[in-house]
Amino acid sequence: MFEDCPRLLFGTEELTWRHLPRDLVADGALAYLSAARTAGDGREYESGGRTLAAAFQSAGFRHVIAALGQLGDAVAERTAVSVYRALSDADGRLHPEHAARALHRALQEVRSSSRRESLAFASLVHLGP
Repeated sequence: MFEDCPRLLFGTEELTWRHLPRDLVADGALAYLSAARTAGDGREYESGGRTLAAAFQSAGFRHVIAALGQLGDAVAERTAVSVYRALSDADGRLHPEHAARALHRALQEVRSSSRRESLAFASLVHLGP
């Protein structure tokens, strides 16, 4: 389905859920994964539903933002900047507990600014409380 998409590499092999042990991070607040297929690639049934995004949650990150499909670099960067801007307070501290709301706002901004890119942004999802 996404054979030609860029991939996250761990050494010389593709980074998958198998590379991240459970409870790796004691108190991970937010993992932002904008690489293609980090929230799923249509092959989850082969791994019992495990995705890289789910692996980050199992590793200890409460909030994970990940991509279902492929995003262009400019779109991915603009979305990440918007999300992190929304998560930052006046002193520059991050508040990851608002990750779902921040992603929602970023997606609304993109949808209103560019119809063409709105479908690409629709592939970003939030996992977490």
